[in-house]
Amino acid sequence: MPLHDLICIHCHLRINDFYRSPWPEEIIHFDCGKPLEITWSKAPQASLGCHSKDVMVVWEDPQTGKVLYPPRNDVPIPERYQKLGYQRKELNTLKEVERFEAQHGVRNESIWFDRNGRGFDTHFRGEPYE
Repeated sequence: MPLHDLICIHCHLRINDFYRSPWPEEIIHFDCGKPLEITWSKAPQASLGCHSKDVMVVWEDPQTGKVLYPPRNDVPIPERYQKLGYQRKELNTLKEVERFEAQHGVRNESIWFDRNGRGFDTHFRGEPYE
């Protein structure tokens, strides 16, 4: 059953997450006797961030744009790369990862991996995987 936010059309009192089953034809505010209306608003956006163990990490040289891929996301940048100017860059959301993939022509296989054992570029019955 859905939850709705209601507002009184007379006194503007808001009632959040109202639930009633079955849903009545009309809901009356007991204090002022006027009808309550559903307040339609955008649904809350779920956080697209990821757990710290799933963050995609690269080492990037800001001057040249060259990117190195660490063996794990919790490995510190070696001193030799720090001297060359490389900096740690974390990609915390799917949108950031997709943007990085498009810019550099790469794929993060762990993100696009399917539990059926198919990767992003695997073909199934002659059709591209979608």
